[in-house]
Amino acid sequence: LLQILPKYLSRAIEPTPQNEQSQSSYTRRLLKSDGVMNFNKAAPQLVREINAYATWPRSSCEIDNNKIVITEATASQLQSFSQEPGSYKIIDGRLFMSCGKRTVLEIIRLQPANKKPMLALAFINGYLKKQP
Repeated sequence: LLQILPKYLSRAIEPTPQNEQSQSSYTRRLLKSDGVMNFNKAAPQLVREINAYATWPRSSCEIDNNKIVITEATASQLQSFSQEPGSYKIIDGRLFMSCGKRTVLEIIRLQPANKKPMLALAFINGYLKKQP
């Protein structure tokens, strides 16, 4: 862009119209329900959705009856902990969710309903029941 913009402004290059049939794409309008996390999907796909839906509709789910919005997460290198997708596990103060294709999502930051965003550790300490 830094190389093209000066050329465009000096009229050294001409814009080319986009072929609407073969080069453009359309999608449907996003709905709030698109932000509801589907943990049957693989963790890398969910990370992309969390990033894509950061402003709207936001990526939401429920953990122990606590409605949350996930604001930052990463695909973990952990092996699936042999639980069904959508179940969580706390390991060394970190929050992990089991996902599809035996992948694991680590939640780094989240926002409980009607609360300020927080680190996963703060959520664990304040909201989740202690696991044995």
